[in-house]
Order: sequence, then C-alpha cells, then structure tokens
Amino acid sequence: MHSVAKPTSPICKFRMRHALSYVEKHYRDRELSLAVVAREVGVSACYLRRLFALECHTGFRIYLKRLRMKCAVDLLNDPRLSVKQVASFTGYKHTSGFDRDFRRFFGKRPTEFRVSL
Repeated sequence: MHSVAKPTSPICKFRMRHALSYVEKHYRDRELSLAVVAREVGVSACYLRRLFALECHTGFRIYLKRLRMKCAVDLLNDPRLSVKQVASFTGYKHTSGFDRDFRRFFGKRPTEFRVSL
C-alpha cells in the first residue's frame, strides 16, 4: 500500500481518478466493493471511503448504485431485454435488490418505468 497523502495532493487526485475509472469499467461485476477498488488503487478501504466523500460528496455504495441505475435506464429502453437481464447486466445478483434500488432512485418499479417510455 502507498503512504497516505493529503486529500488535495496530486497523488490523491490521481488515485481518485484511477478509482473512478476502475468503477466505471467494472460496475457490472457483482463482487465489486470498496475493498476491491482500494486494493486496485493501492490504498486502504478507509482512506478510499474518505476520498469518495471528499471528491464525490457521496459514499462509494451510493456512487456505485447511481452508476448502475444510470445504465439500467439505458438498458430498459431496449424492449428485448427482460428486467432480470437488466438487473444482471448492471451487477445485481438478485432482481429483488435491483427492483428495490430502482424504486428508491426513481419512485417506480423497472416494469412501471418501462411502460411509461
């Protein structure tokens, strides 16, 4: 692991860009976690949690869910894909978890969202 840099340092900014890039490339991975990203970036999970709060003004899990929900909306526009497939493609192990998160973000179920398109 690298030494801890101040959150405003260039190395800190570089690590955060690396972390965000990694998340954007691997958000479909069901096993993606703060610990996995921290290992990839070379910092502790605690330090990366702090960086997310400072740089993104949100926590890692919320950031990841927002990214997954953004992708889900795009995928739901394709009528050939079932909601179960969309859930799987966006990194959810279970459709129920996807449905719950989707309702929290958009106020309606994925099937209701699709009907309103």
